[in-house]
Amino acid sequence: MDLKTEPCASTIGDLPLFIKQFSQADSLRLRNTLVQILEELKQRRKNDVENEDRIKWLVQEKYELERRKKQHEVYRECMETEIIVLKDQIRNLQLRKYTLEKNLRDQDRKFQLEVQSSETHLHQMSKVEQEFNEIKTRCKEITENDIGHLKREGKCLVMQRIKDKSPGNCI
Repeated sequence: MDLKTEPCASTIGDLPLFIKQFSQADSLRLRNTLVQILEELKQRRKNDVENEDRIKWLVQEKYELERRKKQHEVYRECMETEIIVLKDQIRNLQLRKYTLEKNLRDQDRKFQLEVQSSETHLHQMSKVEQEFNEIKTRCKEITENDIGHLKREGKCLVMQRIKDKSPGNCI
């Protein structure tokens, strides 16, 4: 029986005509259909609640993921900044190392020159001292020779004076 096509002709005190025409089997079918509809409605409401809970959970999870992503981005930016700062520090330290090494090489070169100069000076001083000793020895020899010569000359002069002063030589 088609419920939509049946006309509903009733009076106020009477039951509708289509209800009177229902058989017991139709009533059971209608009841089962209504029970099924109610069960489907309950299931749909339950699914809707579960879906709403799942949507809330997914929205919360999305929020957490976005927050973590932002945190990760901030950490990454901080790390990149720190890397740049560390690279600058490394460059500065390398430059300082190079400068110190250059200064050390220059000072070492100066030291080597001073050592070489000192050795040359010592060698020259040693030569001068040796020459001085030779000259001193030579002077001593010459002085001794001259003293010996002067002594002989002095004796001769003294003798000649004596000879000149002697009474037998008066003229």
